[in-house]
Amino acid sequence: MRQATVHCAVVIVLGALADTSVGQEEHALATATAQQLPEPVEVLARQEEDEGLHLDFASAVPAHDLLSLTSALGMFRQAQEDDHHSDAHDSESIPPPFGTSLTEHWLDPWPHTHFSRQGTPFVHLFLTEPAFLDRDLFLDYRIIRGADENEMELEAELEWAFTRRIGLVIEAPYRLLDPEGAPNENGFGDMAIAPRVLLVDTERFLLSGNLEIGIATGNERRGLGSGETSLSPTFSWWYDLGKWVTFQGQIGTEHALDSGDAEFLWKAAITYSLLGPTLPGTSSGVSTHGGRHFPPGLINFITELTGRTPLNGEQEGRSTAEILFGVSYLLTSEWEIRAGLQFPLFEPREFDNGYVIGLIHHF
Repeated sequence: MRQATVHCAVVIVLGALADTSVGQEEHALATATAQQLPEPVEVLARQEEDEGLHLDFASAVPAHDLLSLTSALGMFRQAQEDDHHSDAHDSESIPPPFGTSLTEHWLDPWPHTHFSRQGTPFVHLFLTEPAFLDRDLFLDYRIIRGADENEMELEAELEWAFTRRIGLVIEAPYRLLDPEGAPNENGFGDMAIAPRVLLVDTERFLLSGNLEIGIATGNERRGLGSGETSLSPTFSWWYDLGKWVTFQGQIGTEHALDSGDAEFLWKAAITYSLLGPTLPGTSSGVSTHGGRHFPPGLINFITELTGRTPLNGEQEGRSTAEILFGVSYLLTSEWEIRAGLQFPLFEPREFDNGYVIGLIHHF
């Protein structure tokens, strides 16, 4: 008779985990369980007899090891059941998509979730209005450095979804201008109100229409505002590329009502999200608040392009474009911090470079 020595329960438990794909938490539990088991013991007795081979588990495996294995596998099964239950609850909290219908669900309540039906995070960009409807408060501080003037702006923005398909955005900036060789100017800039409606809703694609109304609340003489009301109709889209990668964009025009100046504008961005480390005292995991809120430790990497082309006037046809590299991090499921760097792509340059830091509160 020959005996084979293996590492007690590690091979069995990890093999079961690999076959059933139970996830990171179960793997961590398997490691902890294996560390508590004794040093390698003889768990298999192989007996060769003339009539064939058989495995004698009863005499080869100590009773306390069998109890440890049984307990660990029981915990794994329970964790799997809990995960399946959580996933089912999360998916049921979001109503099915209405597709391209323009006659339904206008007054349905807004589904409180920051994830798509596929589990992809809805990431807010720095300069692009999103296609999804949400309830968030933004506070951003921007510094724009130019050849003749530096500009600092503190902007508060409230985004509020009233129903499943109707929302509103309100922006209120406070500006400080530092021109070279001239006194500083500071005060409130032009406010903006932007109704938003969700036009197309599918599993991986959203399309919304926006109408931003610029209100001349800033002092034009001091350079804090435009001095006229403007209208900017645009369309925004959100597309899920899979594996927590999304493609977002916005396209439209902006029209000054008094001067008649008009611009074509476009914006596009790629985002990539992943779960990173959490702060002490916070918990990690994808499902928080019933799967509605972001998990603490979520990190979003953002690459955002923006451009404008005047449609009339002296600058007609002279396009400008900028690129922004940004990152955001979820401190908790409700509070998110972010920062970004912005640079012009080609001449003519409206500025040299820009910086932005911000704080988001997710309701």
